[in-house]
Amino acid sequence: SISAGGPFYRSVLYVIQHSDRGSLAVILNDPYAEVVDELVRLRYLRPKVAEDGTPMVKIGFRRGGPVEFGGAFFIHNIDGVAGAERLQRGRRLFLNRSVGLREGGQALLAACRQPVGWSSPRERSEEPSRRGCSAAAFTSVSSWGEHQLEGEVRRGAWGWIRPEHVSADDVLDMDADRLRGSWERLIRSPNLDVFEG
Repeated sequence: SISAGGPFYRSVLYVIQHSDRGSLAVILNDPYAEVVDELVRLRYLRPKVAEDGTPMVKIGFRRGGPVEFGGAFFIHNIDGVAGAERLQRGRRLFLNRSVGLREGGQALLAACRQPVGWSSPRERSEEPSRRGCSAAAFTSVSSWGEHQLEGEVRRGAWGWIRPEHVSADDVLDMDADRLRGSWERLIRSPNLDVFEG
């Protein structure tokens, strides 16, 4: 956000859907650890580890926005998850919608255990290494009605960075301090566009 207030003050959004009917996005730079602690306590989340002790799937939990929707969104880099939508052409960045955190996490883990397959030679050359399975989990979202987000952009509340300048690492960063500091970094980016009317 450039000048948006409330839950969007200094927020970094990833827009999942945008059309004439409305927009759907998640806030990337608002991680929260207390949810992870509670999920582990309730045994909903038991991190699976590889032989060397590293997590098989790293999941970062984030506040996606002010709208609770009773399910979970996962943005991830894991090939072969049933029902996944590719978010960026030529890059391993996918979206899954799930009825809950447990079901979504289990689907990610099952796919992460499968051998990695590349869908095209171009994809292999653009992102040559798989650094493990990572996901950002959201149980709330940000949404706008018909043409509402465009109006806010025109009023200067939001700037934007085109998808080709956003990497999977930007979206799936697991370091809470880096996430919280991403607004300061991105507001100075040469790739940031702001509407000038």
